[in-house]
Amino acid sequence: MRRAIVLCALLAPALGRLVASAAAPQRLELAAADHDDVVPETVGAERSTWRIANRQSPLAAGAASTPIEIPTREIVRWGECPPWPTGPVVLLIDGGVIAGRIESAAEHTIVIQSVSLGRLELPAAAVRGFRDSPATGPAMLALRPDGSTPPRASPSAATVVLTNGDRIAAHTIAWQGDTLAVDAAAAAFTIPTRVVQAFDIAMPQPADRAASQQILAALGDGSRFVISDLRSTASENGLPTRIALTLHLKEQMLAAVCDAEDCVALAVDGGSTRFLGRLEPAVYEQSSQFGPAWPLARGHSLTGDWPACRGDTGFATLGIHAPARVRYHLEPPADRFESLVAIDDSAGKGGSVVIRVMAHSGNAAPREVFVSSVIRGSGPPLAILAELQAATEIELVVESADDSDILDRTLWLDPRVITTVGQ
Repeated sequence: MRRAIVLCALLAPALGRLVASAAAPQRLELAAADHDDVVPETVGAERSTWRIANRQSPLAAGAASTPIEIPTREIVRWGECPPWPTGPVVLLIDGGVIAGRIESAAEHTIVIQSVSLGRLELPAAAVRGFRDSPATGPAMLALRPDGSTPPRASPSAATVVLTNGDRIAAHTIAWQGDTLAVDAAAAAFTIPTRVVQAFDIAMPQPADRAASQQILAALGDGSRFVISDLRSTASENGLPTRIALTLHLKEQMLAAVCDAEDCVALAVDGGSTRFLGRLEPAVYEQSSQFGPAWPLARGHSLTGDWPACRGDTGFATLGIHAPARVRYHLEPPADRFESLVAIDDSAGKGGSVVIRVMAHSGNAAPREVFVSSVIRGSGPPLAILAELQAATEIELVVESADDSDILDRTLWLDPRVITTVGQ
């Protein structure tokens, strides 16, 4: 049986002799097959090529001159998403993030010094915010403690949070070196950027979840974003040492280059694989015993924090508070479902739930294709693999396991459906 979560392949002893900047070999999961010990050489909209990295593998003979060619749409994922950035990070409007510090921010352009990609000039329309550290999550500025969105008090274009906890509603902001110029309703003034903990430009907008195929890339510094292509620009012993990436930012393309070892994970959404965390659900129902209903959290935890379970992260995440159910229409029909699920880190040792996955096909009665034992807070994430058998709908059900639903906050890392028919 296939494993639901792709683990990093063990490095062969011969790999230790490769240059330090060569890409680390990982397992490549495809819709219908896997390849071990490979690194990407090129990834484009239609085709991708991969190099076998394990010199001791019988398949590696002649690998330096004969790469494996694979249709890009068949890629599920390669590698593992890293932890979120440990320092300053720029939030992108499509849900991506780039680890780096802002040099300047004006009306049309935001310049950052990124950790892995060097100096980047980003279109301002592609940026939705900034966080000085992981202490402030990607959605914390916009959410109440119960996960709901408060009404806006003013039409301000930006919300700035300072290290002392003060919040400033601004019409415009401009970042230049060590100074942030703020134009607020009452007055215009400047503050040192060292006391800026976070800001959001306007309200967070939903990511572009069009049906078109998107290539997702993750770097070792915690960055992850949509790219249009990847290609090797330098190699050593047949393996890439430098790669060029083309970032897809709000309908604009931005060229960047990094060491091959910095690229640690890739995934394709919208081909054979669809990430549920990037789709609008057909139905979402949640009822709480105490307080208002919790909304569905996409791209962040239910509390607005960075989505992570015991160090595991992902490209696309769902936060679901029990008791709840969320249903998605699947077109084309899907053959299997994969995800990593746990009680969110914010619950500590609290929370207890049971997970069910239901599949619907045409007019047939819903089928239960997966049910978990009780999942408790602080327990290890559960890897889910469910065979869907050409399902046209999938429903994720989260039930409270104990007497109450307190802290029953589940986080689903990279929940995805995969279609293998017609490959």
